[in-house]
Amino acid sequence: GVFNLSGNVAEWARDWYAPDYYASAPAVDPFNGTSTGTHVLRGGGFDDSDNVGRASYRFTSNGTSRLYYAGFRCVRRGE
Repeated sequence: GVFNLSGNVAEWARDWYAPDYYASAPAVDPFNGTSTGTHVLRGGGFDDSDNVGRASYRFTSNGTSRLYYAGFRCVRRGE
């Protein structure tokens, strides 16, 4: 349900980060599949402030560093 949208860690997203991508992205299910070298992380970790803990907050990671506040979420798409 709705309570599964935010968790104890920031969520590692499948999208590649591009600062201007969302200006021209589709309104429904935007996905940047073009590699830019850095991935998108969404939301915040257990010790972040309120403004970072929302699902719409996005930042980047190159994937080479360990981040104690980042993880991933396994999901199953609806039928």
